[in-house]
Amino acid sequence: MHSLPLMISQIDAAWMIALHSVTNPALDWAAWLLSTIGWMGACFWVLAAVLWVRGYRLLATQVVIALVLGAIAAEVLKHGFHRVRPSELMPQFVHLPLPSLHDSRWSFPSGHATLAMAAAMAVVFSTHKRWAWLLVLGALLIGWARIYQGMHWPSDVVAGWIIGIIAGLAAVIVSILFENNSLFLKEKNGYASCSRRTTTSLSDI
Repeated sequence: MHSLPLMISQIDAAWMIALHSVTNPALDWAAWLLSTIGWMGACFWVLAAVLWVRGYRLLATQVVIALVLGAIAAEVLKHGFHRVRPSELMPQFVHLPLPSLHDSRWSFPSGHATLAMAAAMAVVFSTHKRWAWLLVLGALLIGWARIYQGMHWPSDVVAGWIIGIIAGLAAVIVSILFENNSLFLKEKNGYASCSRRTTTSLSDI
């Protein structure tokens, strides 16, 4: 009987072959762009900064906490599993129009997928707004990009998404402890609390 790690490796290899059966320069560049804006959660740090400046301080803090929790979890697991990237074992699947941004050697889990999903789910859990799911779609696309580029196995990305969901939920729960802190209180448009605004008036973003 095959061991579970071997079975996962076989499934990963099969999915890598299937996902790379369709490649073209346009997809190469799309994947590179998604990977670049998702590097170290860059676009979501920008999102947190914008939310903070606009007065949504609790939501901004939730996004930051989610990113930090996701980054810690991803790094701990990477150094615990020491899984080699597919780009080293299957270089024929590497699709990078430009040199990739610096990445650690280890593959599991995907840091890009973890951070993107962590930030996205923090917004989803906090606001309960339909538009927040667009961030989840972005996280899914960033995960696809990492597989398409040959930088991660599919299971790396799926694990990253799962860890991100947990981190996003944990960030919202932890932030409740600070909900009434004066740091988050800002009079704007008749609302005194950022937490109240995140559930009633975020539609104006």
